[in-house]
Amino acid sequence: MGEEFLTRNTLLQRAKDPKDERAWSEFVSYYETFIFILLRQMNVPQQDCDDLTQAVLVKVWKKLAMFDRERAKFRTWLSTLIRNTVINHWDVQTRRWRREEKYGEVQTEPPPGLPSSPEFDVIYQKEWEAYITNLAMKNVRGEFKDNAMQVFEMALNNSSTAEIAEQLDLHTATVTRLKNRVRDRLILEVRNLREELEL
Repeated sequence: MGEEFLTRNTLLQRAKDPKDERAWSEFVSYYETFIFILLRQMNVPQQDCDDLTQAVLVKVWKKLAMFDRERAKFRTWLSTLIRNTVINHWDVQTRRWRREEKYGEVQTEPPPGLPSSPEFDVIYQKEWEAYITNLAMKNVRGEFKDNAMQVFEMALNNSSTAEIAEQLDLHTATVTRLKNRVRDRLILEVRNLREELEL
């Protein structure tokens, strides 16, 4: 990460200022994709995900000034806001569907059911872990040259050290060293991202 990278607390404080467009752009760059992924995991139809992602971001922008770190972690606050946005959306969709059904005008499937709160918490945690890991991989990828990332990715796909060494024409000791270097850097990056993003 570059020297200009701001901690999440600083970014959240800055993003509370509606005039700070740079802070808001940074915030969106970190959370927009995650929100979209989470909506898909909540069975929100693909055609609704873009609009709902934007609806969540607008609500965050409007309510961020009220976020109190002493009362809740940011991720708890955000997950509640996302879930409530989806509940409201499905309520509107369900009423429309029932009205269409009543008058024999049904042209769409009924809205899918919303996961229970405990189910949603599990989905949120699983998707957040995957998101953080993918973001960390993206961040560290440019730090390694030669075969290091290829070795690490092959190891992730359950290739043995001997198989990787043979396929890439490397010594097994080199494979182990490269794999460990990437793994250690990735662990550090995941830790840094959690500290910065999981308020």
